[in-house]
Amino acid sequence: MKSYKYIKSNAFTAGVSLGNPAACVFTNGKPLTPDQMQSVAKEHKGFVMEMVFVDNSTVADCKLTYYSSECEVDFCGHGTIATMYSMVKDNPELRAKPVIKVKES
Repeated sequence: MKSYKYIKSNAFTAGVSLGNPAACVFTNGKPLTPDQMQSVAKEHKGFVMEMVFVDNSTVADCKLTYYSSECEVDFCGHGTIATMYSMVKDNPELRAKPVIKVKES
């Protein structure tokens, strides 16, 4: 069974406000199929608006794919902010970069 790092966080908040919840799954080279990503997003309906799936990229620092409970979506601003905050906070190499390149699928 594959295991993945999972984070649920809130964008646009400071303090006790709930902000705008988003969840991300870090696949780290163990990508999920579109059907698997859709299934995970459906399981989160009512808890988060969108799911962000983070994978490795050969052309950027990471690749982001977004799903709502209904379908893949082109972009999710609050999910991107929450995901990038988590990634930069936990990774000194990313914090040291003047620019972080992101590929969106």
